[in-house]
Parts: sequence; structure tokens; C-alpha cells
Amino acid sequence: MILDTVYNVFGAYGCRLDPMFSPMEEEMKIVTDSAADLTPEEVQELGITIAPLMINFPEGQVNAQEITPDEFYNRLEAMSPNIPTTSQPSAGMFADLYRNLAYLKDEILSIHISTGLSGTFNSAQLGAQQV
Repeated sequence: MILDTVYNVFGAYGCRLDPMFSPMEEEMKIVTDSAADLTPEEVQELGITIAPLMINFPEGQVNAQEITPDEFYNRLEAMSPNIPTTSQPSAGMFADLYRNLAYLKDEILSIHISTGLSGTFNSAQLGAQQV
């Protein structure tokens, strides 16, 4: 029942949490963002939780995990000379994610895109301070 709640919270934010992992097998939980560009197989094998970055196209926002490279490049070409922007996960999303992962494991390693490229690290840090 508790694990169902954890999975529902992750899903509400568009986060990927491998449904096949056993929370008792890992020493710590690993969190990264979709800029890590991991394959679904790598995410599953390593039991990594992915916090999604959002891509802002003229027609709307898309979860970076839900678009293929071909779809991205087709949209990019269609909107030329403009380029899409991205938005980072919120501190509140990270706080919820960390709270739920802390239920499964005491240690969480959170690895993110450089602060020079995105505010994701700052959001993750603020979220961790709320837990």
C-alpha cells in the first residue's frame, strides 16, 4: 500500500521509477534528471529515479522523457530559426520525491546537470532542505 502511494507520487510528477525494482536490494537510491539521457534499460538496471526536465515548444510543454530524438529534431526543424527552451523540476517536486525515496532508503545520491546550464541542481538542493 505504501509503495503504491510512492509510485503514484512519482507518476504525478512524470518521474520514472522502475516498477520492477526491489527497494530492499539497493544500498541507496539514485536520482538524476532527464538531461542524463539514460536509456530505459539503464534506468531499470540501475534502479534510478529520473526527475523530468520539460521542453517548451510553441505548441506547449513536453516532458523530455516522453519525446524521441527524432520527434525532438522534427519539432526543432519546424520551429527554426527559433529554439525551444527548457524548465527544471520545482523544489517542491524534489522535496516530494526525496521524502518518498527516504521511505525506501536512508541514503539518496542526487546527480544533476551543471548549474551553469540549468537551475535543476538548485531546485534539487532546495527540495532536499525541505525534507
